[in-house]
Amino acid sequence: MARAAISLLCLLAHPSIAADLNGRVLEDGKDVWIPGALVHLSASSAPDNIRSTLSDSVGGFSFVRLAPGEWQLRVEMLGYLSLIHI
Repeated sequence: MARAAISLLCLLAHPSIAADLNGRVLEDGKDVWIPGALVHLSASSAPDNIRSTLSDSVGGFSFVRLAPGEWQLRVEMLGYLSLIHI
């Protein structure tokens, strides 16, 4: 079973205002995009409040207007191990 890896770019305009999180899901150790991966994002302060999206045709995903704080990102795809990034 392959392991999914994730590449993240977090755009923070100012640490006390809302920010966007954009990233791409890649196969671990390869430059191969993984489209259709399920990406979950939850705030550490409210773990039951989960946002979810699917990666697009080039593995990209986006979450907009995130409140300041600590977030947990989880990526799932059939045939791959899940990845959790805090």
